[in-house]
Amino acid sequence: MSLIIIRAVAALTVILSLGLMAVSAYAAKTAPPVVEEAEPDLQQSEVEAGSRIIARVAAQEAAATATHVPMPPPPTPTLGTLHAAPEAGASRIGVGGGRGDLSPGLRTWDVLSVPPGFVDPTSLMRDGVDIPSDQLSVMLRVGHETGIPWQIFGALAKIESDLGRNMSTSSAGAIGYGQFLPWVWGVYGEGGDPYDFRDVIPAMGRYLLDSGAPDDIPAALYAYNHSWAYVAQVLSFAATLGYEGPDGTPPTPREGLLWPLTGPISSYYGPDHPLGIDIDQTMAPGTPVLAAHSGVVLFAGGDACCSYGYYVVLASQSGLQTLYAHLDIIAVDIGDSVHRGQPLGIVGNTGYSTGTHLHFEVIDGGYRQDPLLYLP
Repeated sequence: MSLIIIRAVAALTVILSLGLMAVSAYAAKTAPPVVEEAEPDLQQSEVEAGSRIIARVAAQEAAATATHVPMPPPPTPTLGTLHAAPEAGASRIGVGGGRGDLSPGLRTWDVLSVPPGFVDPTSLMRDGVDIPSDQLSVMLRVGHETGIPWQIFGALAKIESDLGRNMSTSSAGAIGYGQFLPWVWGVYGEGGDPYDFRDVIPAMGRYLLDSGAPDDIPAALYAYNHSWAYVAQVLSFAATLGYEGPDGTPPTPREGLLWPLTGPISSYYGPDHPLGIDIDQTMAPGTPVLAAHSGVVLFAGGDACCSYGYYVVLASQSGLQTLYAHLDIIAVDIGDSVHRGQPLGIVGNTGYSTGTHLHFEVIDGGYRQDPLLYLP
């Protein structure tokens, strides 16, 4: 009897072993193949920048764990909630210093780099720099501390939130004065308020430093928003504030221009307004519009109902052209020779216009350019 039981147990053991082997074979056959991820081909500068950012994240997490204080959530917006989310200001901040393949294209711009320094905010305001003095003073201080030209902070603030005038949350979820993504603000904001420029401008500095600035300003800006068009836009606006870049060629065009009139700039040259700038004259109707340079009148006329309304096109001897639109009165005729500073007409509200202002364009070499690169 014992022998029968032993043989039965042995047979059962063999059967179970064969069953397990069959199950294992089936699992191995049906399991998806293991594919090792390819090592990304990163440039050394990107690896270093990414390491700095990862190290900062780790330090933030360690500090929060040590003190048992959770990272504070971003505050509820108190400004700009009535504005639409700024499409051009939707930051897409990436780790690793940028220069990925999200936005292929040439790194081209015609600006240079100069060391930052203290500037008299009063004199800048007199020169028409559209930055409130309290914000400008913080930009100057952070520029001096980081070695990043203050004009970069001015351009970022202007493009991202219009210097705090539009701090709506973007479609990508970016928030505040600098349009930081919330998790990035948790790393670089150091517990500050993303809607307060006093906290945001230093955070911009910390992020740009970790992304390659001041040695490679373009790469750092690309990390801030993965688009070379965005980089060119920031550098272009920074150039209007006096910034110069690293390629050895000054950004000065072939000739300087005179402001055709003075007033707040209601629309800047950029993707949403690619023709020129708008200079508001709501509080100064009847102001003469002056020739920005000497030359010959190519066109003077138009239609009060449509498009530019009444406008003038002036050509200089070098071939540069300027256009003055939405005039109320035209004071010159086609073929007239005019001198720099001579009145061309009176500012108005004709054509496609919602208020008294001057639409001003610069056409150089057949292409419309940012007028602020030509104006003092």
